[in-house]
Amino acid sequence: MDKITIKKLLFEIEQIDKLIEDSKPYFDLCEITEPDFIERCGLAQILQSFYNGLELILLMIIKANGNIQNNGNRWHKALLSKAFEIEEKKPQIFRDELRTVLFDYLKFRHLTRHTYGFQLKWEEMEMLVKNLENTWEIVKSDIKGFIKNVSGENT
Repeated sequence: MDKITIKKLLFEIEQIDKLIEDSKPYFDLCEITEPDFIERCGLAQILQSFYNGLELILLMIIKANGNIQNNGNRWHKALLSKAFEIEEKKPQIFRDELRTVLFDYLKFRHLTRHTYGFQLKWEEMEMLVKNLENTWEIVKSDIKGFIKNVSGENT
């Protein structure tokens, strides 16, 4: 993986770090009370931004490895699935334990893109919101480990 791609990946990691850091007041509020309509809409945007950033990182990694394919309407799912594949001379990006968790974020991203804000239910997003910080730390560790494995560089 070339240095320019690594630099772009690290920038996107910083962007997601900032998103989560700036969202901390929302996360803290959710520990005290159930979010109202406006708060659920804001939290849905945070979750969607997180997943969009993660998807951008995956696209950069997979493009750098020359393995990008257009799978029509299912490309989001195919892209995430690719992150769990082991290829010749290339490790998988994410540990298997993240598969269900990250697919839940993908499903929620799809839901928010195809629904009205008033239809968002706290029960459908609560665990995604409450686990986002921890999930990101694991995801970030896996991404940095992947970069190190394929490039030999510490991040």
